[in-house]
Amino acid sequence: MFFAGCTSATALNYDVNATADDGSCIEPGCADAPLNWANCYDSGETAGTLFVGNTPADVATLSFNAGTIEVDWDFITFYDGSDNTAAVIAGPLEGDLTGLVVQST
Repeated sequence: MFFAGCTSATALNYDVNATADDGSCIEPGCADAPLNWANCYDSGETAGTLFVGNTPADVATLSFNAGTIEVDWDFITFYDGSDNTAAVIAGPLEGDLTGLVVQST
């Protein structure tokens, strides 16, 4: 069975189930090393979190090591800007988001 994902065991988003590398590996120790972040939310919450680079040219990348959004009740949407009036990158999403990688433009 073919399953694409990060196959580097040293990567933060290593996927033990991956049989083919998809180029998504995030290796620690690089410039601006990834930040491990967790978010717990209340049902129906509309609060947001803003991720930005050091310069306007930086690409923000979010990689879900593990996480589930309750199906049929809660959703998450990623916008390519500072608020929910910007273009939608992904979403609304629900269910198991493990392995999802979202990048800004």
